[in-house]
Amino acid sequence: MDESRRFTSVDRRQWAMIALLHGVVGIAGTVTTAKGVFFPSLVTDFELSHAAAGALMSSTTIVGGLVALLVGFLLVRGASVQFVLGGTTALVGLGYLISSVATDYTHLLLGYAAMAGGNVTVVAIPFFVTRTFDRHRALAMALIFAGTTTGGVLLTPALTAIMGDYGWRVAYRVLAATLLIGCAPLILSLVRVRAAPDAAAGGTAEDGLGFRAGLRKPTFWMILIAYAAFAGNTGVYFTHFIPAMLSNGLDASFAAWLMSILFLLAAAAKLAYGYLSDRTNVSGALAASFLIGAAGVAALQWWPGATGRWMFALGYGLSYSAPLVLFPVLIAETFGRRRFAIFEATIAVSGTFIGAAGPVLAGRIYDSSGSYSAAFNVMASVMAIVGLLTLAIPLTDGRRMAASRLREVRA
Repeated sequence: MDESRRFTSVDRRQWAMIALLHGVVGIAGTVTTAKGVFFPSLVTDFELSHAAAGALMSSTTIVGGLVALLVGFLLVRGASVQFVLGGTTALVGLGYLISSVATDYTHLLLGYAAMAGGNVTVVAIPFFVTRTFDRHRALAMALIFAGTTTGGVLLTPALTAIMGDYGWRVAYRVLAATLLIGCAPLILSLVRVRAAPDAAAGGTAEDGLGFRAGLRKPTFWMILIAYAAFAGNTGVYFTHFIPAMLSNGLDASFAAWLMSILFLLAAAAKLAYGYLSDRTNVSGALAASFLIGAAGVAALQWWPGATGRWMFALGYGLSYSAPLVLFPVLIAETFGRRRFAIFEATIAVSGTFIGAAGPVLAGRIYDSSGSYSAAFNVMASVMAIVGLLTLAIPLTDGRRMAASRLREVRA
């Protein structure tokens, strides 16, 4: 197809939807990326222990996993994706609003449980992209999920400024108003899926496998293991990177600055990997992200000092978030569209729950040894092994069809 025809009137609507969902992902994800901004005030005002404050995030993760599984089943049954995305976006906004008026820990816990609606994006957005984009799926996915890093880079300082002038309750209300008054109505009016629902699928190779048939395939379990490794290594990074830098004698402000650089690199990496996987084998791109990330983590151990830190920032920063974009594309190409939502939900939720053990194990290693060195060595080894495992994922009919379409586009 002629590249000059890319920006038709339909495409312009698609790019508008991408821009809107990019913002939704960034704002809804603030519960994670800006947790460090709100937690000190919550601990002080509600007289919480750090364990109780951490339980707020745990409630979001647990409830979010259950909601994501439910949404996966609903989408497979033909639920409207715009109402799912619009409703869960409003739910996150309601969570921010409840938290802003909370008078005790129970109300605060309820607010954070409602914020779990943001976890639905890992299922609903890939479903939307695979059903709406015949071409440039991975790039579209990358542009939307880059909102997670945009939120970390832009919203964190903005919310810090608002809290400094008006307090944390006002900051939560700003987020609530943005989602409830702005984003949710726009999603309901703008987001549309062109393809027919799964119930009307004709059973072609691209429609793919039923869920039970997919569970019997070794490929399903290979992808689930890889997703668990991705969830575990990013969990270790977000939880333990700054403490690890502090234990090595670095200043806290420098460690935070270095982490912000990784946020910026991650945003660029999502776009680059999304662009490349539209033009190459997606499993190869996924394997490359794991192997490059493993090399970055290993460099942190092998070259102590500034050299190792910068090699880590470059290698890990340009790879750690790429699987967020690549996994949905791989799942769609491997299992097809027929039951994509439930495959994506099952793998993402199960992998996240399994990967949640990563930060705990890393903490135990530090408690027993007084160093993060062994934990990061294990992290690098697991990423390298999973990268090689990903290369072994067999080419299915759905991925052969995707490769055939790619050859047609190139021709």
